[in-house]
Amino acid sequence: MIRKFILFLAGLMLMLLMCGMLYVSGAIYDTAGKATVVPYFFQPDNHFERRPGVPATAEELESDSDENSEMYNRLLERYITEMFYVTPDATELEKRMTGQTALYRMSYGSGAFPKWLDLIAPEIEEMTQQKKLRLVKVVKVEPEEQYMKITYELKTWNESNNLEINPEISYGVVYLNIRYEPGVRKEIGKRTVGQYLEQGGDPAAVFRFAVTDIAVPQE
Repeated sequence: MIRKFILFLAGLMLMLLMCGMLYVSGAIYDTAGKATVVPYFFQPDNHFERRPGVPATAEELESDSDENSEMYNRLLERYITEMFYVTPDATELEKRMTGQTALYRMSYGSGAFPKWLDLIAPEIEEMTQQKKLRLVKVVKVEPEEQYMKITYELKTWNESNNLEINPEISYGVVYLNIRYEPGVRKEIGKRTVGQYLEQGGDPAAVFRFAVTDIAVPQE
């Protein structure tokens, strides 16, 4: 009799344990269903390419002086990049040389773009034909009379599709005469800024940044 009573208690305890385990399992499952995810984005830069949120406005990138203006510095770096970068793409170079890129739109008068065509473009054309790649980085910007003295770094890969070859690093200096005012242009050519952008125009050209002259030191 006692043995049956003990077995009954053991069975009852086992049933209670199983019911408890089922309750705990159900509670855990229900908790997972009610879980919420709060996303967090780390925004390392105001530039649209690195910012998953709303890009910073032009006003947020401006300042009281050109030298401290983030917008001015970005436009200057863009112009220097357009002047010197090289890709093994003849079609892209043809567009740059025929005035279909930001380099032409950001230049003004006969002292900038024609000089680039005469002094710098021939070397880029030769490098393009040789399938070379060259990246550009602005190292230092210094005002010097009516010009800005820009020291830049060139990183050149002389062989295409060869990851074992280290790039050749060199430095150069160019002088730019720059006109800059905060804000954007009212029109570009005979088009409004909106029409220009809708037709695929480069956004860098809509700002009131214009290079009026280029001076390249002779070696």
